[in-house]
Amino acid sequence: MNDPGSRHPASVKPPRAKALAANLALLCGAVLFTLIALEIALRLTGFAATDWYSGGPGDRALDQSAQSNEMGFRDKDYAPEPPAGAVRIVLLGDSFAWGAGVFDDSAIFPALAEKDLDKPQQRVELLNASRKGAHTWKELDLYRRARTEFKPDIVVLVFFVNDVETPMHSGLFDPLVKPALPWVPDALRNRSHLFHLIELRARVLQERTGRRMDYAGYMHALYRDKQTLQLHERALDEIKALADEDGARLVIVNMPMLHPGPYRFGRATDHIRAQAARLNAPFFDLQPVLSKYDPAQIRVSNYDGHLNKKGHRIVAGYLSKQLEPLVRETAAERNR
Repeated sequence: MNDPGSRHPASVKPPRAKALAANLALLCGAVLFTLIALEIALRLTGFAATDWYSGGPGDRALDQSAQSNEMGFRDKDYAPEPPAGAVRIVLLGDSFAWGAGVFDDSAIFPALAEKDLDKPQQRVELLNASRKGAHTWKELDLYRRARTEFKPDIVVLVFFVNDVETPMHSGLFDPLVKPALPWVPDALRNRSHLFHLIELRARVLQERTGRRMDYAGYMHALYRDKQTLQLHERALDEIKALADEDGARLVIVNMPMLHPGPYRFGRATDHIRAQAARLNAPFFDLQPVLSKYDPAQIRVSNYDGHLNKKGHRIVAGYLSKQLEPLVRETAAERNR
């Protein structure tokens, strides 16, 4: 008679457990191999290197590679005193003017505009005193630093829709930048091109489904806040006062948001146009210029709305043409 104990399930379990463990290990290995392969592919193709501005690996690499002069700006060094007869321009702005997403220091529009304007018959030096994340109050501080060593004749303020922010708005901005996948460690999100891409895709999905505040909603809220606009006017007034003290001409340039479809930030344009008129400052609007192009052609990527190299060339060409008469006028006034 057979021993019933020989048919007990326990006698069969070890081989099944081993097979299950082997299959699980094989699956984990395949998943890990796929993730590593995708990470390598993103790095080798260069797709991730210039694709993101939200603290990811592309942004970190750009910070490390961008040049910095003695004043801490993304520009070359300039002598304390300008060449004889030269007109000096200080350009203030945020990440658009700083050149987020573009690794070539000579391919961003402040450098290109200087190259266009600087001619043997009329020397021009243009200092790019921009900073990533700057709003108008921060640009006031940047100007205070630049004016002590550069002595400008013209001050160009490049305004972007979120520049009405003040330091007190940092908390309001938090919902926009909070992680879409909080369970992903920051070390992985900030260093892995693949996981950063997944994070951005999840963020877009949350915005489209109403689970996350989108940028347009945040901007519209800012421009409905009278105190915010009054504080922004104060910052502009202080920049204008310093420019007047330096004997410099203030110029204001509107940098639009780059997105497909009808422009949704006309209220911001109306605000800064009115401020330029109030301050008697020449006003140049880039929105009609850039709206002639498909945003996909002139921005870094679908995830990063900053200008790519083509966008910088377009802006530089327009800006240098607008500034050239002011340069000639400034030089003529100096020679009277």
